[in-house]
Amino acid sequence: MERTLLGYDIKYHPKYYVDSDWNKKRRSMFLLDANTKWPLSVDNNVWPSVFHYSFIESEFPNCQDMEKIMVKSKDTMNWALELWKEKDKMVEYYCHERECMQENIVIIAETLVTRFIPTIDSYWQMALDMPVKSLEDISGWEFLGYDIADQDGLSGLTNCGYEKEESELLRILWSTRLNEYGLIKNIGDAEEMLALSDKRISEHSPFYIYGIYSENPIK
Repeated sequence: MERTLLGYDIKYHPKYYVDSDWNKKRRSMFLLDANTKWPLSVDNNVWPSVFHYSFIESEFPNCQDMEKIMVKSKDTMNWALELWKEKDKMVEYYCHERECMQENIVIIAETLVTRFIPTIDSYWQMALDMPVKSLEDISGWEFLGYDIADQDGLSGLTNCGYEKEESELLRILWSTRLNEYGLIKNIGDAEEMLALSDKRISEHSPFYIYGIYSENPIK
């Protein structure tokens, strides 16, 4: 399986926002397992970053009580992907803006399964033009699962609503194939969900397979 390390991010620990952001109505509309305790994703509207990269307001006011850190320099990050190229610079930037108390954050890395990307795809050619460090840099990190999202990070798994009729069938087929975070457990199922998302949400296709890793276990 061909993968590339896209970059790093710092996310809020789920216990700081899940109860306020993920009410019963939202769970019913967007999750294949409404009982998922902590829905995680590459999508910042699902799992909010501590950093603020744009001025576009989300439909869901994530982390209302937490002020985000505005990222000011494009040189410090992969701007197209809203990810940092170097973990150490990201942590340094975070600690400069905040007291470096990290019990309420999760340091993650995102990877992309590249074998599904056409060689003529100009967006990914640009976004991947300056490679991040080797995958060896995240060896030993905890694998949290696979997400399915478009090139802008919109998750087809947890941020594209399911119609009532389709959700009933899909939940029967998929609830046991997702982990405790609502992410896909294995690459075979991720490929199947990729094809389903391209068909189900064609206005946002093509979708891609992303892997999410945590530097430390989420407790």
